[in-house]
Amino acid sequence: MSLAPVVTGISPIEGVPGTKVTIRGENLGFCQDDLMGLIICGVDCLMSAEWKSNNKIVTRSGGGIGKGDIIVVTIQGGRGTSTVQFKGLQEAMGPLKESAVWANVGSVLEQVDTLYDLKCVFESDIQEYGRQSTEVLQKAIYKCKEEADKLFEDVLHRKDRADGTRNAINVLKRFRFLFYLPVNTERNIQKGDYDVVINDYARAKSLFGDTQIQLFKKFYSEVEKKIEDLRNILSEQLIKMPTTLEYQKKIIRNLYHLETPGDPAWQCLGAQHAYILHLLMESRDSHLSRELADHDLGANKGSTPGPPVSSSSRNTTPAAKYNKIMMSSVGEWQASAPVRVLLIEDLGDILSTNFPDMWKLSQAYFGGELLPSSAHVDHFKHPECKEMILELLGVFSGIIRGAIIPQTLNPHGAYIRKYHVWPEVPLDQITPWLPQVLRHIRSCYNTLLMLDLPKDAVDVIKTLLFDLRVHCLTSLFQQTVDHLCSLHSREDWRVEVDDEQGGYTHLPQICEGDIIECAQLVKETVLEGGRREPSLLDHPNISKDIGTLIHNVIVAFAQALRKLTLKDPDDPEVEDVPDRSNQENGTTVALPSVEVQFLITLSNCAYMRRVILPRLGESLVRAGYPKAEVIESIEKSSQTYNELQETLFDAYLEERIDPIIGMIERSMYLGQYDWGKVRHTPTEVRSYVKEILLNVSQVHAEVVAVWPGLIPSLIERMVEVIGEEMARLITCVSSFSQNGALQAHIDLAALNLALNNYMSPTAQASFQEAAEALPKLTSEAKRSKENVLRSFHNKMKFLLACFLDLNPVPNGEQMIASI
Repeated sequence: MSLAPVVTGISPIEGVPGTKVTIRGENLGFCQDDLMGLIICGVDCLMSAEWKSNNKIVTRSGGGIGKGDIIVVTIQGGRGTSTVQFKGLQEAMGPLKESAVWANVGSVLEQVDTLYDLKCVFESDIQEYGRQSTEVLQKAIYKCKEEADKLFEDVLHRKDRADGTRNAINVLKRFRFLFYLPVNTERNIQKGDYDVVINDYARAKSLFGDTQIQLFKKFYSEVEKKIEDLRNILSEQLIKMPTTLEYQKKIIRNLYHLETPGDPAWQCLGAQHAYILHLLMESRDSHLSRELADHDLGANKGSTPGPPVSSSSRNTTPAAKYNKIMMSSVGEWQASAPVRVLLIEDLGDILSTNFPDMWKLSQAYFGGELLPSSAHVDHFKHPECKEMILELLGVFSGIIRGAIIPQTLNPHGAYIRKYHVWPEVPLDQITPWLPQVLRHIRSCYNTLLMLDLPKDAVDVIKTLLFDLRVHCLTSLFQQTVDHLCSLHSREDWRVEVDDEQGGYTHLPQICEGDIIECAQLVKETVLEGGRREPSLLDHPNISKDIGTLIHNVIVAFAQALRKLTLKDPDDPEVEDVPDRSNQENGTTVALPSVEVQFLITLSNCAYMRRVILPRLGESLVRAGYPKAEVIESIEKSSQTYNELQETLFDAYLEERIDPIIGMIERSMYLGQYDWGKVRHTPTEVRSYVKEILLNVSQVHAEVVAVWPGLIPSLIERMVEVIGEEMARLITCVSSFSQNGALQAHIDLAALNLALNNYMSPTAQASFQEAAEALPKLTSEAKRSKENVLRSFHNKMKFLLACFLDLNPVPNGEQMIASI
């Protein structure tokens, strides 16, 4: 059975009898014949009803006065209901009313009588004249009917227009909210009154969201366009960074009230994640570019990148440098800090400023604070949010590791390629700043602890902080080691005699003070952890490493003592001891002889072992260092100093390097040789190369007779010096002829061929520098070079044989003891 008819709308809602009425609703029949009744205000109007569709009927109102329902009766659905009412108005009749023409009943009755008389006359005429006379009458009747229809049609049309105008005015007054809404919405959007726009939109949607009236639909569609523009504006503002957390929450709520497709809160979280990630990587890239520029500038000048290092700076301990840093002003700090330290400070500010807002926004999102009451939290996004959090902390940690502790990056993972992009810098440029780096990372760590993050997220920074502490521990000790190794430059050979302990200079006491100063700095900045930081001394491996570091820093002074007697004036890595002659009372006291210097050095070594080492052990234990490791380190160091005197024979070997270096340039330019004027094709290696190899082989032969085990390290150092000299000489040449370049390539290749087994990275870099300074060879020149090298190898094979690897002789130690 079909559903009963339901009338849901009528236009107009009032009118006098005969008003054209449009009825809308549901189940209003399937055709004209399906209508059985149409009652308006209690009056049946079926005779004038015109069925249009299942949802629309057009009719004229009857004589019902006052408000009443509109009831539709169909064959299929029966008697229906109405949700609206029509108000019938009573129209006063007057002489000027056009409706009086068709409303005059008396005139109609007269016309009926007239028609009856005509019918009688017509019948008599038929009997008298036949039926042909009716055609003229029929035409006259049709004409009268047409005139009557025209008269009534014009009157009804004018009445409909009047009714339409009146209804339109009523509609404009009643629904002006909707008609003005597009303009008001645009104005409020421009003013930023988004709350007013949202309230008006909600009201319009509840009133006109399902309307079928075309006029309302047109205006409502305009409102929808404005609301869509507002959605786009708010969506753009939502992902625009930086902004405050409260403003983001407000925009998210507005978007939800506007029924924006998607998930605005999740989009905001993604935008914040991308923004913080961009800031971190942008900071890394800008600081890296700055350091690379400084590095290239330093490389072009032939010096170490970074600020110039004075002799006083080289003689300063890490603790003294750190104290100077802490006492400097902000401007001095910014000007003197390495680029990587400035990077750490910038990264810490970025994370501490932006990350808490992202975390709080995610908590508000999953807590349902940002969603309307009808929405549900999508907990399936929780793992993805956690991944974003871990990614940000991982990038933060990776950048810092790549800049400060690249050795902690996984060598087989993607991090090593992504973050290990910084050039190598000397240890002394970064180490004094490591405690400051720790302070910045601890500040970030404390900020994260207040956010109640998941354990695995906190562990990312906790592990980074632990690794930084370990690196700071080792670096501070290592730089102190480097500093102690350079104490030989401060030796003045002034001896203080102790009847019980023997003679010693001021160096052992300086060494003692520097070690205690380093140990105290490490204790204050590294060993004493901050909030929720484990103690390094509780870690078994770290406790063992501390013992090793203590041993290394103590025995570093032994290396300085070695340099006092094993110095080389032409070796840039070993500074010559300045002449500290005593000129008091007009007298000049020269430096003691080599034998006296050796005796003083031995006395200092003994004083360290007997006096300084026990005092150091007591001081370190009082400072809180593990007693067992300290005692073990002191014992090992004592053995090192006890064995120091066994290496003094190396002084003779180092004396052999100077003549070789002095010979190279003289022999190279013998006979005013000019690389740019070589016209003949080279057929052999030049004589200066053979002289180099011959001199090296002589030293080689002398060392073999004493201790072959020393040959690799000694020859390797000689090769480094030779390589540096070759690089200097080759790079100083202003121009090469084609044959001159070929000759230089041949000479360098011959040295590489002969000394290849003793090539260190430094030597390889020097020879590579010399080779890169030469013009490139053609294919024919390369073949000539190979031929000359084969000839050189055949002619010099007996000399070259001495540069093969040799195992040290079994009795090498006995040979040293005998010397």
